[in-house]
Amino acid sequence: MLHNSDPLDTARAALVAARATPRRQATVSAALDALERLIWEADQARRPRVIPFLSPLTPPVTRLDMIPRQEHVKRTAEVSLVGLHPIRLIGYGDAAEALAVAAWVNAYVPGLATVVRPCPCGNQGDPLLACGCTPEAIRAYRAQPDVAALLAADIVVDVPAHLTSISLHPGEPDEHVLERVAAARLRQVNDERVDADGKPFVPQLLDGGAANLLRAAMRSLPLSGRRVRSLLCVAASTAKLADAPEIRPAHLAEALQYRNRLTGEDSTDA
Repeated sequence: MLHNSDPLDTARAALVAARATPRRQATVSAALDALERLIWEADQARRPRVIPFLSPLTPPVTRLDMIPRQEHVKRTAEVSLVGLHPIRLIGYGDAAEALAVAAWVNAYVPGLATVVRPCPCGNQGDPLLACGCTPEAIRAYRAQPDVAALLAADIVVDVPAHLTSISLHPGEPDEHVLERVAAARLRQVNDERVDADGKPFVPQLLDGGAANLLRAAMRSLPLSGRRVRSLLCVAASTAKLADAPEIRPAHLAEALQYRNRLTGEDSTDA
């Protein structure tokens, strides 16, 4: 007796045997044709789905849909892949979920995502964790050139710690996220608004509301010239995800949320 046989293999064998058996009834032939179709569809569903621009050399070590909560962080990972925006995830505590999201992004675009600690101990600013670092130690840590350079990325997002990380409800399937990313990147290519590296060009049209929001942001926030260009590139990616022909206020507002809030930003051009 065979044990642990693959149901598809069993179905294929039964189909082959049935095809070899003489038959006269049209209904039997139709049933076998239907079974053959079902076997083919099941086999296709098992195959890895090849998505344009996003075929990793090796499967990600984790899936976004298995990371509980953190929906805003997963959104930034999606935006990051659309425009190839460097993303820095501020990880607190053991930074497990920040590391998981970074690994997922880097599986598709190596080196795009990096985890950064908010302070020497890694707890400062998290509502659930106690930080033992002095203000002087925190300032010195964030002023280090390598840390400051990391925090100057296009996207900087907090990944708060959770005391419990078990979820009985998987998130949106990764395949859906990747298909949106691929569609957005294809729209960028078709619009001829990407450079040779796949990054969106800055001069994408802003509608009137977005232009007003940008002017207001430049008056009230310490935005350097480099940061304004970065904001527009990220906003262009969110617009492409929404299949919008131009940057609208919602797209620019989302990009503004991804600014570094740990050290502030300078007002000089870079």
